[in-house]
Amino acid sequence: MNKPWIAHHVEEARDQLTEILSDLVNDDDYSAADFMVAMGHAYHHLNTAWNTQNHADEQVADHSMDDYYEWERFPAEKDLMLGSDGSDL
Repeated sequence: MNKPWIAHHVEEARDQLTEILSDLVNDDDYSAADFMVAMGHAYHHLNTAWNTQNHADEQVADHSMDDYYEWERFPAEKDLMLGSDGSDL
């Protein structure tokens, strides 16, 4: 498990979620479009952390754009250890 790499992406996601929460509470002009963009950014970091958790530093340093797009995809339900109905096992 590449803990420093995962930590970086979890921290980025946390910071984005903190910003989203602040904007939802404090910014009357915060729109659905703003929320969509911000959540996309948070998901990008969470998905990358999950999908690359076992990648060595060399793999993440020397990646292609195809790798990047694959890494940011939402994980398959089976990989998240969820029940078939989406509930936790």
